[in-house]
Amino acid sequence: MGTIKEILTNVKSNITYFVNNDDTFDIVIDKIIQKLNENGVTIKNNGYEILDFKEQFSKVLFKIKIATMTEEVEENIVILMPNNEFISSVIKNYKKAVILYLVNALELNIDKYAQALPADEVI
Repeated sequence: MGTIKEILTNVKSNITYFVNNDDTFDIVIDKIIQKLNENGVTIKNNGYEILDFKEQFSKVLFKIKIATMTEEVEENIVILMPNNEFISSVIKNYKKAVILYLVNALELNIDKYAQALPADEVI
């Protein structure tokens, strides 16, 4: 088992071996998370913080903990959220924060899978 960075690099290098061309974006993300888990990497929510509260939208910092048995890293993802339905949006946006982290960390080409995203799930 290597460092988180080494494991991410390995997963990125081998993504074509476990992702199919016809996989939807959600399936690709699920397969990546499964492959990370197989390599001892866990991704968990680590809380959130409201950075800026406006009349209709809030700027929210989502904290994600990426860990192995020997290493732990916290990543912060900022997402603008509508204030109506704030509580129900928090869970949905945690998933989006994890997806954004994986897209950035693995330099995923989201255009390849964009047609598979539901209209309300634009990244």
